[in-house]
Amino acid sequence: MGAAASVAEPDDLPLAARRAVLGGTPSAEAVARLLREGVVCGGERRPARVVVAAGAGLSVVAGIPDFRTPGTGLYDNLEKYGLPTPESVFTLNYFKERPQPFCELAKELIPGSYQPTIGHCFLRLLEEKGLLLRLFTQNIDGLERLAGISPELLVEAHGSFADAHCVECRQQHSIRAWRQSIEDAAEHPLRCGAPRAVEPPKVPPTAEALEELRKELELFPAKREEAWKASNFGELTNVGIREARVKSDLETGEKEVAEFPQKWADWEAGPKTFECDGLVKPDIVFFGESLPARFTYLSDRDGQQADLLLVLGTSLKVMPFAGILGKVDALCPRLLINREPVGLLVQDEPPMFFGNVGFRFNESNNYRDVHLANDCDAGCLELARLCGWSAELQALAEKLRRPQPEAFDVIVESQELSPAFRSSEASKVALDLLEAIKAVPWPPSTTMAERFARAKQTLEVFGEILLVENVETESPEVEEQFMSSAAVAYDALGEAAFLALATRQRFCLRSGLDVPKRLSQLLPEQLRKPGALAEVQQSLAPLKASSAQELLDLAFADRPRPRRPKLDGPVPPALPASPASPPGRRRSSKPKRPSKGPS
Repeated sequence: MGAAASVAEPDDLPLAARRAVLGGTPSAEAVARLLREGVVCGGERRPARVVVAAGAGLSVVAGIPDFRTPGTGLYDNLEKYGLPTPESVFTLNYFKERPQPFCELAKELIPGSYQPTIGHCFLRLLEEKGLLLRLFTQNIDGLERLAGISPELLVEAHGSFADAHCVECRQQHSIRAWRQSIEDAAEHPLRCGAPRAVEPPKVPPTAEALEELRKELELFPAKREEAWKASNFGELTNVGIREARVKSDLETGEKEVAEFPQKWADWEAGPKTFECDGLVKPDIVFFGESLPARFTYLSDRDGQQADLLLVLGTSLKVMPFAGILGKVDALCPRLLINREPVGLLVQDEPPMFFGNVGFRFNESNNYRDVHLANDCDAGCLELARLCGWSAELQALAEKLRRPQPEAFDVIVESQELSPAFRSSEASKVALDLLEAIKAVPWPPSTTMAERFARAKQTLEVFGEILLVENVETESPEVEEQFMSSAAVAYDALGEAAFLALATRQRFCLRSGLDVPKRLSQLLPEQLRKPGALAEVQQSLAPLKASSAQELLDLAFADRPRPRRPKLDGPVPPALPASPASPPGRRRSSKPKRPSKGPS
């Protein structure tokens, strides 16, 4: 189970801090002013950082039906498949038993038949203006990619058609081959066929272990008699339960010992591999599957940095996606563009673990929530008008909303394919980062917990948040935990972005510099010095570049190009992992939530 999401209650926040949000009056005009003018932080004005949470309503105008709208939603048009429930089409166990309904439905969902909407174009405009921190989408239609949203800014929480894997062994397969299989013969969707190892029989318990169980079993009659004499019926029950468990373990162990020689002989004589018969499925998240690591990793981190949460066309009925409302700070304004108010604080059937993070549009203590009651296209047009961006949005829409015959190929080719973490260069860089945390010249008596704390403080000076999280620093297995956490970050970020973050942070910790300047300013200054490229490149190994600008692009590969520092001219406003919250901001750790499928 999990714990309910939680944010600070309005009355627990200073009145002055609440009034500072959107100028004290939540309105679309105030949100537009925030987008136009940015925010003041540390005495300097910078662009606002916008986190977007988008649902099926963003794509409905493109002609793609959503899932839940009565009468027209996909769930209401699946009767022809004879499903137990509409949701069965996106249920993993049902797919394994009867894949045809999903394969037939997928023909309607595969990207290529639809064009980006005005809403997609507006999000692309936010990126071009350097405002988009991250776009979290529930949609699997790929229109965000077709609109040109940079992959590093995109989190497809419910997956996409950009890649495919076996549901049994997770072997990667060509999504093009899968598509061909369902178009040619939907009755026979693609099977894996990859070789899998035949595992050797389990080694049975040792004679010493079995003897220990026999000795323990001999003690139970005396323990039972003692509990009986003391009229301790609770202990009597416990003794009986433990005795039954030990007796079962002993019987199982003796059976395993007796059967092991024949099982081992059979394994040695038989084949060592077999052909996997698992079904191949696009990387769409089904009910019963976990959301991508990228969603959990980035939603936690991005929420700390957001200056505005923009919610577009989602029912906010499915957790953990709906929990994004609680990822942002209690003083971060939130704008919903949707025909109906959803995700309310007070609702009849809130999602499990929704807690108190819901919108407070009609509550007397609302100080940050705004609702534009319209469809996504109309709402984005209105917001663009209030920002003075109507002409820019129209020009961008004319450019992007054109037929793209190769749309499916565009989406597939935009997917970064990374080697496994343990076999990649990233694994070595992660170990180097851990050594940098340990090796910074602090007092010899410093504990590992203090070293991690000091490392985080040092990185804050450079505008970075430590790459890894959830490391029990006092555990003797700190290295193993660190690498496991790094592997999660690698899966979430991809190879290029992981290497960029890890090498930057290792550079910060080893540099010995203690300057109140972000790395996005510091590195260009160093690289402008004659002959500095080789020295800086050595510090950022294994990143390799033939020019200073190329090295900067690699070192900031986790950011879209407009956000990367430039050598020729002023450094563009960065979206670093800003550790310091503006006055009045409060942070809270968020619980992990159960996963669901498409909404």
